[in-house]
Amino acid sequence: MLFIKNLSLCVLLMLLIQTNIEDDIVKTYNHLNKVYEYGFNKDFDSAKIHLKKANLFAVRSKKKELIAYVNIYKSRLLYWEAKTEEAKSELENLIANKINDTLMVKLKLLYGEIYIYEKNYKKAITSYIEIEDIVNENGVIKSKKDSTSLYKGYNNIGYIHKKLNNLKKAKKYYKKAFKFALSPNSKSLLLFMISNLYEKEENIPQALKYITKATQFASINKWQLMLPTYYSDLSKYYIKMGKGDSAVYFAKKGLENNTYCRLNWLNDNLGKGYWLKKEYSKAIHFFEVALNYTTLDESVEVHQNLRELYTETKKYKKALHQNAIYLKLKDSLDGLKIKQEVFEITEKYESEKKELKIELLNTSNENKELVIKKQEAKILIFGILLISFVILISIVIYYYKREEKKKHLLYVKNRELVKIINVNNKKKKKEVFVEGEKKNEIKNQILDLITEEFYLKKDATLTKVSKLINTNTSYLSKIINENYKKTFTNFINDLRISFILKKLESTSEYRKLTIEHLADIAGFTSVNAFYRAFKKHTGLTPSYYIKKRIEQN
Repeated sequence: MLFIKNLSLCVLLMLLIQTNIEDDIVKTYNHLNKVYEYGFNKDFDSAKIHLKKANLFAVRSKKKELIAYVNIYKSRLLYWEAKTEEAKSELENLIANKINDTLMVKLKLLYGEIYIYEKNYKKAITSYIEIEDIVNENGVIKSKKDSTSLYKGYNNIGYIHKKLNNLKKAKKYYKKAFKFALSPNSKSLLLFMISNLYEKEENIPQALKYITKATQFASINKWQLMLPTYYSDLSKYYIKMGKGDSAVYFAKKGLENNTYCRLNWLNDNLGKGYWLKKEYSKAIHFFEVALNYTTLDESVEVHQNLRELYTETKKYKKALHQNAIYLKLKDSLDGLKIKQEVFEITEKYESEKKELKIELLNTSNENKELVIKKQEAKILIFGILLISFVILISIVIYYYKREEKKKHLLYVKNRELVKIINVNNKKKKKEVFVEGEKKNEIKNQILDLITEEFYLKKDATLTKVSKLINTNTSYLSKIINENYKKTFTNFINDLRISFILKKLESTSEYRKLTIEHLADIAGFTSVNAFYRAFKKHTGLTPSYYIKKRIEQN
């Protein structure tokens, strides 16, 4: 009887220990989600707070793989802060501790990103190639996640070779990435990039072949964001091949239900297509329409084409008018180049002039040198005093602002801690948690969907996402509320706005797009919804934000 009683106590104790470990694992992943969220939005102070908490629970769980996973997040946070040497040092420590294959793949992908940032392309390529050896087992890919990792690695290698103008190698790796691309949109983009590489090689038949395939994938998935670009390229390639009918057909396809995307290219291609068909009045019409959407550089070519068309149709007066506009625009562009050249020549002249002045001063007599030295000494002393005063004022202002910032940060952190405590108290009283393993699985699936940028789809609704991860809408909504402190709608909108902000920062072409186009790219069903979400996220309107970003550049 005593033996049975002792055995029951042992079993109960083991169950309690196991429950505590699972609870620590769940809490670790919760805080890592916050690290990614805050780090991605460049709120590094908040991200570091959650990283410390994640590390605390991981260490307490005594799970080596979980601790290593936390350290990978630490490295990513350092990389986002542009502390690349520290990030690499953390990754090297992880390699020395012999982590498993899944973590090693994540580590190598991060290494590749860091090396691309540092423009160390050779090491970046090596990191991505090493992923291939890890995920292959006797020539067979082990999981869906491994396929995604290979897709990312090969795609980035292709990008590096394209940047280095190694077109043959770029094509090779884009084609390898295509084998592991899981979504039609990813496949479509890869085919589009391969097509552009063939165009650079002036192999138009091959370029046409790949852009046709890209268009087919985009059409199946109804990807309206990229279809106008694809149709524009199809039209352009047929123009280069001298096939006017096909050029006109695909340019018109690109203009169907399209009020903002590639209107300059598509109308210009229509003009060129009708010119090939010798339908001059239509060609002139579409060239004139294209002028409403072209940049200064593009409009020069359009006016040149109009000049040639009017000459060909013997409308010499109009041809002269277009020629005058063409020459004026060309002179304007050439003038900018000339101004730059004149500026450089002037700088050189001023520099030589200063050097000559110095030589003349050096050849002056001793008396003049003494006078100059005394004057220079006075100026130097005055300058030192002035600089010292400015530095002193700057230090005072700096310390004042720093103290104000510290006070503000302390207030924000205290407020966040109060919120966390209140939320935790409410959770303990009202909410019933499912097993930690199931919840952890759902959170990982949410992270996977974020990585795949599912939120850019217009139909990324609560119902659809719950079906994708095999749960119900109520439970999914609860998990998102617990981990992100947001409703599902705010969660999706914040991801979309963060994506657009990142693109506006890194890609200048995005700053040229209309607000409607940006809203469409981000997955919003209306411009008003995008406007409200953007202002809520940044405190600024999209137009004002882009204007300021352009002024900074």
